[in-house]
Amino acid sequence: MIQRIAVIGNGGGGKTTLCWRLHAVLQLPIYEIDQIQFKPGWVSTPLDEVREKHDAILRQERWIIDGWGPWDAMQKRFELADTIIFVDFPLQTHLWWAMKRQIQSIFRPRLGGPKAVPCSR
Repeated sequence: MIQRIAVIGNGGGGKTTLCWRLHAVLQLPIYEIDQIQFKPGWVSTPLDEVREKHDAILRQERWIIDGWGPWDAMQKRFELADTIIFVDFPLQTHLWWAMKRQIQSIFRPRLGGPKAVPCSR
């Protein structure tokens, strides 16, 4: 039975979308590395805090972890995962989808990543 899934791949490849679809089918909780590595506004989280939060997730029995993170954290995640998914499209596809995501985020909230910082006027 699938209980722990690690999903990695280049940006713009649909990792987060895939994770949400897996969640809908398997009812596993999703944890996005970008939300651990970055605070609102894409401000870096201190590395010790990233590792602490990541290790707390790994102690759980069920998860989908979306993204890369520090190499040592990935190694731990891969050792515990029963399923590893590598999203690997041609580079131009990743670039196109990432650019499309950036443009769309002007008009609607982006799926995944840290929370946005409200604009002050």
